[in-house]
Amino acid sequence: CDAGTYGPSCQHNCSDFCLHPGMDSPCDGVTGDCLYGCESSYQPPLCITLCDPGMYGPKCELTCSTHCYTLDNNTVPCNSLDGICLYGCEDGYSEATCNVSCSVGKYGKRCELPCSEHCAPSNESTVSSCHQVTGDCNFGCKIGHFGTTCDK
Repeated sequence: CDAGTYGPSCQHNCSDFCLHPGMDSPCDGVTGDCLYGCESSYQPPLCITLCDPGMYGPKCELTCSTHCYTLDNNTVPCNSLDGICLYGCEDGYSEATCNVSCSVGKYGKRCELPCSEHCAPSNESTVSSCHQVTGDCNFGCKIGHFGTTCDK
């Protein structure tokens, strides 16, 4: 087969997404398998399909964060190149890849909500501490307050 083609009669073209470091054919003349790997986010060996849903990286070897927000079970939750969550994060997580839980004193969507000032802090901190998703106080309430968020 000529460089860039494969198959019994050399009737198929190698994938445009095969890496091609030199003058040789980028794919095997019989199978079409890319000899030097795939461009980022394409699946070996043929390099014709993007990463499976939920996967990303140069060889589709990395898993999207389990904290990426998904619209349904069939939705790809992250970009196949860099793992950035396409629809944002579940409550309680932040950063582009949703791999960082809220810092002490914050909760909710993008960790933007402050815990109640009436939540008791942990023994290691002076900052009010609450559940990263619900905002319920982790260590109870300061004296004179009650309720799950110490708002009473």
